[in-house]
Amino acid sequence: MVLPGAQATARPAPRDVRFGTGSGVTGQVDTPGTEGPYPLMVLIPGGSLSRRGTSSQFPAMSRLYDPLVDAALREGWAVFRYDRHETPPGSRDESQDIIDAIRAARALPDVDTRRIVLCAHASGTVFLQQAYDRVEEIIGFRALRGVVLLSNRADASEAGRMAGHLLVVVGESASTDEKRAGENAVRAHRESYPRWNARYLMVPNADVALCDTTTSNWRGWQGLPGSCHFSPEIPRAISELLRAASAATF
Repeated sequence: MVLPGAQATARPAPRDVRFGTGSGVTGQVDTPGTEGPYPLMVLIPGGSLSRRGTSSQFPAMSRLYDPLVDAALREGWAVFRYDRHETPPGSRDESQDIIDAIRAARALPDVDTRRIVLCAHASGTVFLQQAYDRVEEIIGFRALRGVVLLSNRADASEAGRMAGHLLVVVGESASTDEKRAGENAVRAHRESYPRWNARYLMVPNADVALCDTTTSNWRGWQGLPGSCHFSPEIPRAISELLRAASAATF
């Protein structure tokens, strides 16, 4: 068993995992340099982003997810992330990709299927909402230890019923409706699951995609020069949730 903050050796190289039907999807598993089996965080990408948080459509998005992965690895968690389905836009079922990804991740030999956290970004939060009932059925209510909704677009009532600890993160530039939905989701979650933690985090100086606008070379993300990075507050908050998820007993 891996303990949070355990002393790690050199991290193994990431492993590619091919899954899904048709042309399939490429996933990647990163594991810490500690002895498994590892609790698992599944990273659900948003928008046009790849498993690494890179987008050919928006050049400013480059390896956006690496700090999130590093935070999880430091806590002794494995991370499974995947590319978007290789089909024309509009013809793919993003919710099915989430289901297939979770099945592929749970089948890995060094994963502790009793401790799983889901981390979705932007439009990935909507697809998770659509797939949630099936996802909970596959993982199991007690094994789903937490959900992270970054740049949340999910409905407050739907997000509020997701199992485990809940972290809802929005940027300062998010709309009033998005901020209110995040606050309402956390309030509903606390009422439904008082034994679990629920946190709403509004990140100062972050845009709707959670890019840190204080970065010196930031010029906007729609194809303009610059580089999008998450505020350090976000991986710190994820680390806190993972520590709580590791310690949870039922």
